[in-house]
Amino acid sequence: MCRTLSILLCASLLGSCSTTAEPPTVDGQDKRPVNNTQAIALQRCQHELHNEGLRAEESRAALASIAARVQACQRARTSRTSMDETVPTRGHQMFTIHFGFASSEVRLRPDAEQTLLKAAKDAPWIVLHGRTDGVVDNLADGRLAKARAERVRDLLTANGIDSRRVRTTYQPTGDAVAPNTDAAARSLNRRVEVEIHDRPPTPATSLNAAG
Repeated sequence: MCRTLSILLCASLLGSCSTTAEPPTVDGQDKRPVNNTQAIALQRCQHELHNEGLRAEESRAALASIAARVQACQRARTSRTSMDETVPTRGHQMFTIHFGFASSEVRLRPDAEQTLLKAAKDAPWIVLHGRTDGVVDNLADGRLAKARAERVRDLLTANGIDSRRVRTTYQPTGDAVAPNTDAAARSLNRRVEVEIHDRPPTPATSLNAAG
């Protein structure tokens, strides 16, 4: 009996394995062409936007380059030392020579230099006051103020003016002509004042105590 049941079970399993499975069906109602018109237009738009972004980056880089060149030209133009002339008063005439930041180099325009040298040529006494835009006394500003006065002295003596008629003084802080609140004001304080006197200094009178 058991043997008969085993034979029947095996026959049933073999019959089920021989049955061919049907392939799955696909509903074609939602099929769309891969390269339809809308997809192509979208790709083209994305490509154009990408190119516009690249062009915008190039334009910004070009503008930054132009701005850098303009600033460089402005620095080159303003790096030349400028000079102001004060209306002469009785007994002396004064010129103010302005300097670039942290610089002691004197680079006057040829016409300004000739004006200064002409005024100083026959002057019996010239006093140079070196200044900075410093707000706190320190050695660096002191050296810079001194160097500025000495560079102007060197300019005068190199053009035939007797160094014995030139006195240099310097003061790094405390003698500002404008408040150090912005770049324009600070540039006015970086200076050497050139006092050209029409007579030598008067010797100090000695006062001896009685007795």
